[in-house]
Amino acid sequence: MKFSMFEQSLALRSKTLQRSIAFPESRDPRILHAASYLAQSASVKAVYLFISRSELDQFKGLDFYEELVKNERMKYVDEEFLDLQQLTYESLEEIYHRKKKHISCDELKQKSFDPLYQAGTLLHRSKIDAALAGAVRTTADVIRAALPTVGLSPNCSTVSGSFIMTKQTQSSETFFIFTDCGVLIDPSDTQLAEMAWESVKIWQSLNMPDEPKVAFLSFSTRGSADHPSCAKMISANKMFQKSYPRVISDGELQFDAAVDLDVCMRKAPGSRLAGDANILVFPNLDAGNLAYKIAQRLGGFCAYGPILQGLARPYSDLSRGASVKDIVVSSYINVCRV
Repeated sequence: MKFSMFEQSLALRSKTLQRSIAFPESRDPRILHAASYLAQSASVKAVYLFISRSELDQFKGLDFYEELVKNERMKYVDEEFLDLQQLTYESLEEIYHRKKKHISCDELKQKSFDPLYQAGTLLHRSKIDAALAGAVRTTADVIRAALPTVGLSPNCSTVSGSFIMTKQTQSSETFFIFTDCGVLIDPSDTQLAEMAWESVKIWQSLNMPDEPKVAFLSFSTRGSADHPSCAKMISANKMFQKSYPRVISDGELQFDAAVDLDVCMRKAPGSRLAGDANILVFPNLDAGNLAYKIAQRLGGFCAYGPILQGLARPYSDLSRGASVKDIVVSSYINVCRV
């Protein structure tokens, strides 16, 4: 595989960290191909597959088959965790009881057989370091399985989705995080402040080259318009600054004022960001989803994600159109976030 500078740095860090990752959708050939690459390149300590060795016979003849059955880094959950279904059932039963949520025995049993819930249980019990799904199942499926098993991170009330956006030139590489681009349709000011902090944590965990600088975006800059949407972004920035005063942030700001010094000096003189924002918080899902796709399709940016934010452990999502390389790079990102 041919990797960009950013992808190479992730691969090297992943190899250094030597953590484990699980793939609940292990019957998809793309997943198996990516898993074999991770094992063969020694990028992770272990890859956990939710498929039996006998079921792998259908993949005989493919280039990656030998790696799957012979590489010692490849682990099979039906061999490593003989009681995984029962463990998942008991974990879910305890979690729902603690939260005083009713769930029938039949529903518990159904969930306990689902690999998405089983992977979440392994994460919750610290048997693995990260999990990655979404190549087959929907984002909603992944979140529904992750929430009761992995749970939310401290001081966070919701799950959101971000994208790492990069653009490489001959001499340098530009980095942004866009949030939320995949989960919350109309987040509140509290949720916006939370997702901004979750993006900061991702930025820091991946050792990005610059310090994180957060812009709460709007169609207005510094009161140039009066609308509830603008007020929401102002409020979100105030909440964020109160909770995380050491992180540079500002809002409400238009996009150009957030990323261009000259425009910032005219529209928002004295802004702490000085036109150098790299974490962009969008007011709603319409704006975030459109922005990352425009940047990707017309601006030549690479988009890595969706990365699920707000969970206590790295259980993340994939696009159902993900390529083998997409899965490999997403694996790097998630094991580096541990």
